Amino acid sequence: MNKQHRRAMHRHRMTLLRRLRLRQVKEEKDGDCCAHALARAVLDDPRLGYVVRRRVVEHLRRNRATYEFFLESDPTFFDGSPNPESQGSYEEYLSNMAKSTTFFDYMACLLYTSP
Repeated sequence: MNKQHRRAMHRHRMTLLRRLRLRQVKEEKDGDCCAHALARAVLDDPRLGYVVRRRVVEHLRRNRATYEFFLESDPTFFDGSPNPESQGSYEEYLSNMAKSTTFFDYMACLLYTSP
């Protein structure tokens, strides 16, 4: 994507935000930016990102039967080669998600923003 295209996309994004009466907020790039953003949106305080992370991990732990299928992947492909998308066991995934600065993935964001 060239510089001109990036500028056009930025202008489009800012127009959309204004129409929705929203504003863009930059979060600190510390590895917990998604947790901070969710804490800002839901708890009105980005410093509570650790609370968001803890709640997501607790929910995943309590509802293992519901989510394990979506989060656990095979460590190897059918031909025996390593699967780079593998997150290991469900417990490994939860252990990693509990750590600050671990990438807050799409599933975690969906869980926290779903009713």
